[in-house]
Amino acid sequence: MLATTTEHGLSISRTPAVQFARRGVGSRLAFLLLSAIAAPCAAVEGSDSSTTSQAPSGEPGTASAAATPAPEQAVTGAEAKKKAKEHFETGLRLYEDSDYALALIEFERAYSYIPDFRVLYNIGQVSVQLGRYARASQALNQYLKSGGSKIPAARVKAVHSDLAMLEGRTAHLTVKSNADGADVSLDDAPLGKIPMTDPVLVDAGEHRITLQKPGFITHTEPLVLAGRDETSLQIDLTEEPKNLTPERTTIYTPMQSTQPQPPPRAPAPKHNELLYVGWGATGLLAAGWAVTGIIGIKAATDLHNELNHTTTPDQLDSLKVKARGWLLASDILGGAALVTGGTTLFFTIKRSSHDQPGQQAGTPTIRLGVGPSAVQLNGNF
Repeated sequence: MLATTTEHGLSISRTPAVQFARRGVGSRLAFLLLSAIAAPCAAVEGSDSSTTSQAPSGEPGTASAAATPAPEQAVTGAEAKKKAKEHFETGLRLYEDSDYALALIEFERAYSYIPDFRVLYNIGQVSVQLGRYARASQALNQYLKSGGSKIPAARVKAVHSDLAMLEGRTAHLTVKSNADGADVSLDDAPLGKIPMTDPVLVDAGEHRITLQKPGFITHTEPLVLAGRDETSLQIDLTEEPKNLTPERTTIYTPMQSTQPQPPPRAPAPKHNELLYVGWGATGLLAAGWAVTGIIGIKAATDLHNELNHTTTPDQLDSLKVKARGWLLASDILGGAALVTGGTTLFFTIKRSSHDQPGQQAGTPTIRLGVGPSAVQLNGNF
């Protein structure tokens, strides 16, 4: 629970020390709260303890722990204090909710408005909690440097204990290359530019180092660092191939033969599905013509047999209608079969003449005649 007291006319919020542990290291975290009136912020000490918590850094694997993002717009005076206090209180609430990543962002934003050294302590502790050890180490070192004699002796001792722990979880890295000005990235986060004059403090562990520069082929390689390593890495870049003008080549063509060349072969005839449809329809119509003709002949035979027997006029009329109907249907189907077959035959022969251009084929003609008792089909091929 937070309690509010008044000291020398300043409103200072206090919070009890929070006990937590990470990777077997127990510690207490003393929170700070910025004053909205006079003093920028006031530190609230927890119970005396020789250990403090470990927390992660803001830029994974880099030594930019104390580098805080700039506010969206420049503010001064009371407005800056107000914004710093709001961000700091938000950071405390987020920390209590165990949302350490967002809590770190709020503490850094508060520090960007009011760069009080005591906020660096919280930044370092939350960074350890996130496992960003390089950032935590830089923040805590800056805290000791900026606070100086203002920091209680017990706190100084606790911070030195944290820094000793962080030495075993960080390493120093220097990258060298033949491409001056190349951008160096560690795990896709900017690390610096070539040449790198000073080693950079990074988290121990597995990483990816990437060098890139316009005009050069980007190079990426894995890197494994142990705690307290002092590693110098040489990565040379290769220039991208330039677009060279292709050499002129002479093409020799064989001499033309005096012997006559055979005419080019005609392309394979294309499959014409309509011809298959025509022949299929002709077959169906011919089958219908045959069936109806047989039925019509049978009906005519029945009529002839009934004429030789005693029967009623109605029965004779019915047999006449039946016989005439079937015979008429047979004539129609037969004529349709002849027309369809003749047309299909015409286009089949025409396509064959196109498929054989070397032959001088005459133009086929087909003449269809329909008479009262016959259908004639004449053609010249």
